[in-house]
Amino acid sequence: MKTESTTWPDGDSVSDGVKVVAGILTRSSPVIALLLLWQAFGLVGALPVYVPAPTTIVDHLLGMLAEGTILPHAWATLQLVYVGFFGGASLGVILGVLTGRITVLGRLFDPLVSMTYPIPKIALFPIFVIWFGIGFMSKAVVVFLAAFYPVYIHTFDGVRGVPDLHIWSAQNFDASRFQILTEVVIPDSLPQILSGLRVGLALAFIVVFSAELIQSDLGLGQLALQARQFNNYELMFSAISVIALFGVVHDRLLLLVRRRLLYYREGDEQ
Repeated sequence: MKTESTTWPDGDSVSDGVKVVAGILTRSSPVIALLLLWQAFGLVGALPVYVPAPTTIVDHLLGMLAEGTILPHAWATLQLVYVGFFGGASLGVILGVLTGRITVLGRLFDPLVSMTYPIPKIALFPIFVIWFGIGFMSKAVVVFLAAFYPVYIHTFDGVRGVPDLHIWSAQNFDASRFQILTEVVIPDSLPQILSGLRVGLALAFIVVFSAELIQSDLGLGQLALQARQFNNYELMFSAISVIALFGVVHDRLLLLVRRRLLYYREGDEQ
C-alpha cells in the first residue's frame, strides 16, 4: 500500500521567510506607526472634519472600487504616467549615452540642459495647452519632460564616469565600438541609469497629479479637486491614497528590476 509523505519546509527556508517578513515590517514600521497614530486620533475624535481616519478612507475607497467609479480616473492617470515616463526615460537614456560618449555632442547639449532643467515643468503646462489643446497630449508632454531630465543627467554622468581603464582594456582585446558600448559602458553606468529612472518615475507621478489638478476631465488629480470643491474629504483622501499606492508599487517594481540587474553588486542599497 502506497502512502503519501508530507514534505515540511526545512529550517533554512523558514528562517529566510522570517527574515524577509521581519525586514518588510522593519522598513514599514514608520508608516505603520503613523497610520496607527492617525487612526487613534480618529477613534477619540481628535481629528478635524477635513481629515478622515484611515479606516474611513479605506471604506470609502472600497465602496468606489465596488461601484467602479474610481477605475476610469485611475486608468487615465496611469496612461499619462506610462506614456510620459517611458517616452521621456527612453529619450533620456539614448541622449545621455550619446552625449556621454561623444564629447562634442555633450558640449553642445550641456548649455541647453543647464538652461531648461531648472524650469518647473508644470509651469510650462499652460504653453503646452495652447500648443496641443487641453486633452491628453499637453499633460503627457509635461510628464515626458519631468521624466526626461533626471534620466538624461544620471545617464550622462554614469557614462562619463566609466573608468578609462575599462575602455582601454576592452580596446586591447580588439573590442569593437559597439562591444565597448554594450559590454563596458552601459553595464558600468547601469547603476546611475537606474537611479535616474527611479527619480524620473517619482517626478512623473508628481507632475501628472499636478497637471490633472489644473485641467482634466478624468484622472485622480481631477477627482481630488472635485472632491475639495464639494467638501467630500473622504473622496479627496481616497484619490490621494490611490496615487500614493501607485507610486509605491511602481517604485518597488523598479527596485526589484534594479536588484535583478545589479545582482553582482554586493551591498547594493535596496
